[in-house]
Amino acid sequence: MALAYESLYSTNNNPDDLLNARSAYENALGIYTREKYPYDYGAIKINIATVFLKMAEAGKGEFYDYSREAIEEALNVFTVDTYPRDYALARITQGDYYYKFSLSGQADKKENLDMAVGAYKEALKVFSEATYPDDYAIIQEKLALVYAEIEKQ
Repeated sequence: MALAYESLYSTNNNPDDLLNARSAYENALGIYTREKYPYDYGAIKINIATVFLKMAEAGKGEFYDYSREAIEEALNVFTVDTYPRDYALARITQGDYYYKFSLSGQADKKENLDMAVGAYKEALKVFSEATYPDDYAIIQEKLALVYAEIEKQ
């Protein structure tokens, strides 16, 4: 249900769709607890982080903090040893968070850009060019955007 609401938002930009997606994800956490279903819990937390990030970008800046917290909770589940691919995807989401937060004007831009670089580089520990060429290329594009912003400083 949450994914359907996110898809609706991407077609019509109605903020209510993001609120509905958030509610659906949070309802799912009532079933998929960290203790019983750690993988699903982590995946839902990353999806919630993405919804919060979209809400923040839509003008509700207070959701940046919620996004960061959800990413951190997911990273408590997704470690490089237990779920390497999901760990890398969570780090990409974290890099996206720091990059977008740096552009929001709400925090130290340079510090957040540096954090974005660090998160993307963590993802590269799993997504190497040899093993995941497509993901590696996506991260390189994201790093290029961050480095371009750093150059503007």
